[in-house]
Amino acid sequence: MKNFFTIILLTLFLATTVSCGSSNIATWHTNYDEALEIAKAENKAVVVFFSGDGWDNGSEMLKKQFYETDEFCKAVAKNFVLVNLNFTQNNEEGQFSEDFQEKYMIAQKYKVNSIPGIFVATYNGNVVEAVNINYQEHSDPVKVAKIFNTYAKRAKIITNALEKLQTIEGFARVKIINKLYEACSKNHLFEFNNYFSEVLTLDPTNKSGLLGRYKLHRAYTDSMTDLSEGNLEQATNRFLILTEEP
Repeated sequence: MKNFFTIILLTLFLATTVSCGSSNIATWHTNYDEALEIAKAENKAVVVFFSGDGWDNGSEMLKKQFYETDEFCKAVAKNFVLVNLNFTQNNEEGQFSEDFQEKYMIAQKYKVNSIPGIFVATYNGNVVEAVNINYQEHSDPVKVAKIFNTYAKRAKIITNALEKLQTIEGFARVKIINKLYEACSKNHLFEFNNYFSEVLTLDPTNKSGLLGRYKLHRAYTDSMTDLSEGNLEQATNRFLILTEEP
């Protein structure tokens, strides 16, 4: 009888070990909001893959050779939750499902300009970087995963900075805002323009030595607004004013 119970306990132990081991392989989710919730609970970043299965050969190739391989999914499991937003071809011209529209809005936020597109984001959905990999140079899924894992560090910097900015006041915010600026994708800085504008009032005498950076950033974002409104002269003046300041 003793041997019987020993076998049962050993079997349960092995089953538990196998079950835990399987969690070391990341799986691809298809619901964006659920993926963010899981990532937040596990304190991980997110890989967001915009694909076009059935009509985009690039998406299918990347999945087969890299992103759906066990090697890749194991290598990123510690740092990432994975979500695939797949755009299938529309059967009825001009008719778009609610699911398609939701994914399209997310793609706009990420500034997706082509399919396939793959991004790293924080668990709050802040874009860290659009991942551009030369797959002719990187043919090994594990090596590709290492590139993603470097972006995970930046995701944590962004998340930590945003959390600190909820509690810290005054000039000390400037240093944290600058960490946020340096960790962000330069194509998605607009998400945090409110924070960057703070530097202009928090440090008017340029004690940090960073005032010029944020004046230039403000001029750039304002000029983009001017250009969208067709005001080329005003857009140009945004930068000319900076050259006249002491």
